[in-house]
Amino acid sequence: MNDENPRHLLFNDIFNNERITGNTSATNNINFYDLINNHEVFISNTINELKNDLDKYNYVYNKDDIHKELPKRSSKPNIIVNTNIKKHSSRISSVSSQSSNHKKFSIHNPQYLSKVSTLLIKLVPLNNNLHSKTNKIIGNSCFGSQIVDILMKIIKTNDRSLATLYARSLQQQNIIIDEVTNQKFRDNHYDLYTFDTTQKCNGIFVILTKCYSSTCTKERACYSLSCPNKKSLKAKASIRKLGHDKRNSSTNTPISAKPSMIFKQNKIINNINQNYNQNNDEKTLWSSSVPESVLTSISSKELKRQEAIYEVFVTEKNFVKSLETIRDSIIKTLAETNIIPQDIRKNFIKHVFAHVNDIYSVNKRFLDSLKDRIDLMYTQDYLISGIGDVLLKWIPFFEPFVFYIASRPYAKYLMETQRQVNPYFSRFDEDLMNSKLRHGIDSFLSQGVSRPGRYVLLVKEIIKNTEQNSKEYETLNKCLDQLNSLMKRIDKASGAAQDRHDVILLKQKILFKNEFINIGLNDEKRRIRHEGSLFRNKINTLSTSSTNIAQNFNNIGDIQFYLLDNVLLFLKSKAVNKWNQHKVFQRPIPLPLLFVISGEDMNTSLRKYIGYNLGCSGSVLESSESINATSLKKNDNFSYNSGINNIVKTLDDDDVSSPISYRRRSSNSIKDLNQNQKLSTISHNSMAITFLYYGAKQRYQITLYGGQIAAITTLLDKIKQEQLRLIQNYNIFNLYKLSEKVFDNNNKIISLESFDNGKKNLVLTNQSISMCTMIEKPIINSKQFVLSPPLKLVNNLNNKIQQIAVLEDLQILIILIDKKLYYVKMMILNDIIGQNNTFEYLKQNCKELLTNCTLFKIGKCANKELIVTITGNIIKFFDLNNLMHLDNIKNKLNITSVSFDSEPVSISFLKNNLCIGCKKGFQIVSVTQNAHEPLLDPADTSLEFAIKQMNNNGIGTTTIVLDNGSITTTNTDSTNMNAVNTSSNSNNGYLKPMEIYRIGNNFLLNYQELSFFVNSQGWRKKDSNIIYWEGIPQHFCLYYPYILAFNTNFIEIRYVETGELIRCIIAEKIRLLKVNKDKNLDIKKTKDGSDNEILYAYEDDRGYDVVASIKFI
Repeated sequence: MNDENPRHLLFNDIFNNERITGNTSATNNINFYDLINNHEVFISNTINELKNDLDKYNYVYNKDDIHKELPKRSSKPNIIVNTNIKKHSSRISSVSSQSSNHKKFSIHNPQYLSKVSTLLIKLVPLNNNLHSKTNKIIGNSCFGSQIVDILMKIIKTNDRSLATLYARSLQQQNIIIDEVTNQKFRDNHYDLYTFDTTQKCNGIFVILTKCYSSTCTKERACYSLSCPNKKSLKAKASIRKLGHDKRNSSTNTPISAKPSMIFKQNKIINNINQNYNQNNDEKTLWSSSVPESVLTSISSKELKRQEAIYEVFVTEKNFVKSLETIRDSIIKTLAETNIIPQDIRKNFIKHVFAHVNDIYSVNKRFLDSLKDRIDLMYTQDYLISGIGDVLLKWIPFFEPFVFYIASRPYAKYLMETQRQVNPYFSRFDEDLMNSKLRHGIDSFLSQGVSRPGRYVLLVKEIIKNTEQNSKEYETLNKCLDQLNSLMKRIDKASGAAQDRHDVILLKQKILFKNEFINIGLNDEKRRIRHEGSLFRNKINTLSTSSTNIAQNFNNIGDIQFYLLDNVLLFLKSKAVNKWNQHKVFQRPIPLPLLFVISGEDMNTSLRKYIGYNLGCSGSVLESSESINATSLKKNDNFSYNSGINNIVKTLDDDDVSSPISYRRRSSNSIKDLNQNQKLSTISHNSMAITFLYYGAKQRYQITLYGGQIAAITTLLDKIKQEQLRLIQNYNIFNLYKLSEKVFDNNNKIISLESFDNGKKNLVLTNQSISMCTMIEKPIINSKQFVLSPPLKLVNNLNNKIQQIAVLEDLQILIILIDKKLYYVKMMILNDIIGQNNTFEYLKQNCKELLTNCTLFKIGKCANKELIVTITGNIIKFFDLNNLMHLDNIKNKLNITSVSFDSEPVSISFLKNNLCIGCKKGFQIVSVTQNAHEPLLDPADTSLEFAIKQMNNNGIGTTTIVLDNGSITTTNTDSTNMNAVNTSSNSNNGYLKPMEIYRIGNNFLLNYQELSFFVNSQGWRKKDSNIIYWEGIPQHFCLYYPYILAFNTNFIEIRYVETGELIRCIIAEKIRLLKVNKDKNLDIKKTKDGSDNEILYAYEDDRGYDVVASIKFI
């Protein structure tokens, strides 16, 4: 007799609801008659086994259905299972099938990420899907909604938000990967995700853990705000309320719906269902539309070709039908009802459904042409000759797809906003998915996004199965080229639209704490290059205690960073009244002034690095660079090109002499890649990154921490790429060293004057007046002129010589000694050599012009060469030509004096007038009349920030310039969240006028804090930007379309019209020496290359003064 227990056979038969015959029993040697006679023992044992098996699935069954007597044994050889048992077996069979299906998804302890991730990878359907944004095929991918659907079954929840949070936890573990956008996981039908099966997953999803409180039960939650039982109790209460409302309501309206609603959404959906006609009889395959004899008479390649052609027609027909549904059902319903509020309805429909009608008008005609071609197959042996000519005719008219796809980011934003704030729209969208349409608004609109990519795939499939020597093959390739060109335009337009939309969203959410900083978010070209989160506190990644894990979890992402194409922005998120405020954590750092290093501190040798590199700007410093900076040997190349090509060339010639941060190597070389990895020394313990803002007004250094080494490495690479991109895009000047290792720390350069066509130069230092000549120094593939070693002419003891000027046409020198103005013949430069006391010899030969002078300046005004001096609150000026014909200078100079009610601080020359910068603002001085008047017109209220400030001298007040140009004046301790504080510690709180430039018919007024345009009437130029300086400029230089502001530690180079900071030259103790430019600039006038040189001095890493030249390309 078989050892197998017969009760298990009957158990299986009950589950399968099968009939047991006598023949089967004979085959297995089982006496079923004896089993039936002893049915009470048998049923009891069977019930116990059933209960043990069913308890595994937590299902409850009614034992009374089974505890019934079986009928007596029939005389027939065949037996039938009792009806009651049969009924119960049917119920058990359904329970078993449900249990088996449930067993596929659910697991015990779903809070463990490792278990859920393993099961998720097994169950998720991975296919080759088309990404709606990039229109590229992503292999082994699935949509976010599919992942959420499976996670809901695994963790046993109906809450999609909870499953989405769970998916984001897996994304942080690098199990779920978004290879395209690298953004947070989202539950939708558009974003595609892949899985990394090699990644190990650890951790606990805290939300699904049990409450730690001993007093907490499922019926009564505890005191904790984060108690997981509170959510379940709240859900149960909502369900009870919903059931009560359903019993008391005769209509199926949403809870949030008001009885006085103008529209009835159920009626709307019913009308849509009635108007929707779905033709289920339509043939979707070409093979199902032709006789069987045709299929047997053609090759498999031709069959695939016919199917691909027919698929173009069928999918185009469905696409046009979807467009008609959008037009006739969705747009019409939203326009004629109050689902969308009336005040925003027109704008909502305009932007959400933008260009839908344009696409429909084109594709409807394209479909008609396809239909005419398909209909011909019934007269041509059921074979479609080809559609290449039809495609070639209509592809040029597919341009509306470009504009449509570019409008999607803003359209999605509008719909998401309505879903959050408008329950009627959310209900309408859900009802559409539950109607005969079976799709929501997003699903319909996404078809227009994916349609151009579908064309490409279908045409490729047709080409693949078309004879290469045929004319159709050539035509299809032309179609493919046009489609690829269309896809490039779509990618470019959609990428730009998405980037711009991201910037707009960033602009809407950021909030400045104390002052508004214009970071150019209104610029259409502005882009977000990278974003992420950092820690303010160090993370102990080696600790596994629950306390440290909780602290790390709470600190993740407390500082958000946004790397734009011009600045690095830090934000701190804070919850206020259930809304997240994103306050600016630190002043935004312009990329040209940003230094970054991996580690907890910026090394003190940064000054050596800056002093060593000619044309230094913000960069990513390597840790090895700070150690080896002092050991780098001197670079013999005296020139520096602002672009990147010459940098790479120099490094190839002399790799050792160049700083590590300038070694821009190609990533194509594996050797170079490995070397770069060795140079980047990131601490595995701290994973710190230090940022230094090298500004003048608010310089600061901050150290933040990353959660992963890869995140820090990516951030460093992105910053390096953006800083390099700025150098490449704005390759507008060359830098040259004219002197090096000549003027030491005790011999600082004050000014430099050139004559003899620039071949000779008088250099005034705090110790002497020296003569330097220009000599030729050969370098690689070019020639370079540098200054010769200085020939000392005059001793400048105690820095008595304050200023010097050369008038080559008059062959005289103008010298300011101890606040007295002198002039002397230039021939003294030859006679003074060899004198014992050169200073006294110079003073004896000088003739005094004026006394009590603090500053003088020489320029051309009203067709005269004038010298203008400042003496207290008075300026004095006279014509230099008078010096040639006068014996008694003091009495016959015809000096004109003009007095002011505040001290002059700057002198500028205009075409017919002088412009004097006083503490109370710019004053226009007539050189023909002893009169002056303010430059700014007090009637212009937009200039009140400058006029009122000057009238009050800035004492005890703070002027705040709003972003729209309006002003407010407050006490010094008050702040404005959307304003700029124009006060500065350097000038005791007032706007210091520095320089004025004429540009076309307007004037650019330059203050030490800001610059702006005014017209000839003294009114602010309309639609002009205010330039806010990062530093405290001491001098300005205009080289249109650029303006240079010389600060002590860096030179700002900006666009004049927009104020955008494009480049910075960082150095120590910068001084402007000479500018070969005409300040009264006519922007239409062409300048030759001889007038574009700017000379400045700075201090290098060894303490020597270096004379450098900026030559614009």
